[in-house]
Amino acid sequence: MKLPRAMRINSARNGAKTQSAAQKIPLRFLRAFASLRKSFCLFDGIIFNRRSALIVVCSLPFAFPVPSPAQIVLSALEKTIGTQIPVPNITFEELKTKLASQDSSRYVLFDARPAEEYNVSHLARAIQIDPELPAEQFLAQYSDSLKNKNVVFYCSVGYRSSLFLRRVQRELQNRNVPAAFNLQGGIFRWYNEGNTVVDVRGPTDNVHPYDKFWGSLLKERKKTP
Repeated sequence: MKLPRAMRINSARNGAKTQSAAQKIPLRFLRAFASLRKSFCLFDGIIFNRRSALIVVCSLPFAFPVPSPAQIVLSALEKTIGTQIPVPNITFEELKTKLASQDSSRYVLFDARPAEEYNVSHLARAIQIDPELPAEQFLAQYSDSLKNKNVVFYCSVGYRSSLFLRRVQRELQNRNVPAAFNLQGGIFRWYNEGNTVVDVRGPTDNVHPYDKFWGSLLKERKKTP
């Protein structure tokens, strides 16, 4: 099979440069997929290793519809983040079940986005934290209240929250936090699957898009007449 599109993302080989390159992968990855204009496509594979990441995309016509390009990109992005930043993840289905259970009080949610994004909407009961907050400051402020609690971090798509969780994960384990997770797909996935987000007035249909490009990954909700 002849592949019509291939892209190789090279990462640096020393430690400092590798971290910098890894932080750029999601945006470059998204822009590659955003160039797709086909209504039907097949993703042949996504292969990653420590030194380089190879993304192969096959675009072929089919007689049946597949999810929209934006939703395919979000799903592929979730896999990319999980590969590049390997932290424990919780899916929106799992979190929704936990929050509806009798043990919901054992879960503490942290929104790792700036206040301007949080104020547009967030998950109910989520606590806003700066995604650049130093780990020591976070632990000093919250660790005592998190004993015997399960912690979930989220952001727009899961990238910033995964980075934050990676910084504090070990210390949380040392401070009697049973489990800490990143919400896979972030608030974008949560919202796209029809779940409630809130602002200071209550439930809302608005989500901060981060910018026009990233906002294309959000599904538009039909307004109730």
